[in-house]
Amino acid sequence: MPRTLAVDASAAAEANGSLIPEGDYWDVEIEDVAVKVSQSQANPGKEMYNLRLKIRDEVDGAKGRKLWDTVCLFPEENPISLLQLMTSTGWSTELNAEGLLEYPTPEELKGAICAIKIVHGKDGRKGHENDDPRHEVKRYLKPKGTAGPRTATAPKSQKLSLRK
Repeated sequence: MPRTLAVDASAAAEANGSLIPEGDYWDVEIEDVAVKVSQSQANPGKEMYNLRLKIRDEVDGAKGRKLWDTVCLFPEENPISLLQLMTSTGWSTELNAEGLLEYPTPEELKGAICAIKIVHGKDGRKGHENDDPRHEVKRYLKPKGTAGPRTATAPKSQKLSLRK
């Protein structure tokens, strides 16, 4: 008797080389957030968020498609992505009285809604020398007409110094 396997159709489409159309997506869920440590020579041992995103917009057949992004948590690399992510999910980017940025925990980001701009680029990562096109998050967008965190959880406190 043959064995069967349930397959996520969006993952299968991506595996077949179907790119998510370029454009702005205003309803994107952060499905998962993992803290990873950089293995790069330039930033060894520094933390970053690995995000798994799911498009909820009904645009060009993209609904349900997933993509991944990395957001650095170290100020030396100009924390634009972190600031954009915070703004997109409704978090304040104001520094506290000590001059530190309080940013959301992975638990607080999980399930949050954000807005993103997707572009197509070349995959220049090591081991991907064929330079195939891929979709990527170019930036996190400021949401339209929202205020406060776009998540069901209450803010907690993590701090990051933006001073070099």
